[in-house]
Amino acid sequence: MLAGRRLVSAGVRSFSTAPLQSLSELLSSEEAKQELNRLRGKLGEIAKLKATYGEEPAAIDFEYYKSKLGPELVAPFESTFTALEFPSVVEAEVEGAAADAKASGEHVAEADSLIAASKARIAELKTMIATMEAKKTSETTTIADVYEQFPEIEQEVDEEINNHEWSKDTI
Repeated sequence: MLAGRRLVSAGVRSFSTAPLQSLSELLSSEEAKQELNRLRGKLGEIAKLKATYGEEPAAIDFEYYKSKLGPELVAPFESTFTALEFPSVVEAEVEGAAADAKASGEHVAEADSLIAASKARIAELKTMIATMEAKKTSETTTIADVYEQFPEIEQEVDEEINNHEWSKDTI
């Protein structure tokens, strides 16, 4: 039971230091912000439970109750209480939780690298879009505009005229 308390204490400590405020600034959808607020609420509940039940409760003084209520009334309660066995946390479970925490840290690092790569790709795509929009033609685009945007076309047309290649690129 003590190992379980240590695990919960460590979990509360690690979550209470989590940068939830900076995380909320990264979230864009209302659904994600609601989930983060729900997580904050759960962390508050855990901290409250830890404060309430963080220490081992005082032992029940059955002798006191026997003197006040009588041994016949208290004996069944005492025998039932002493027969109770609480499950204990196995050290392997604690080690498994530590391994899970380490794995989640690795996942966060991987996600950070993917975010950085995505931001770089977004910048690259924005540059491509700007270039495409700058070179876009319409029915009002003049030959002079096309030559200005694509000087290699002007050079090619001039060469075809100079070489009398009137039907080039028509078939």
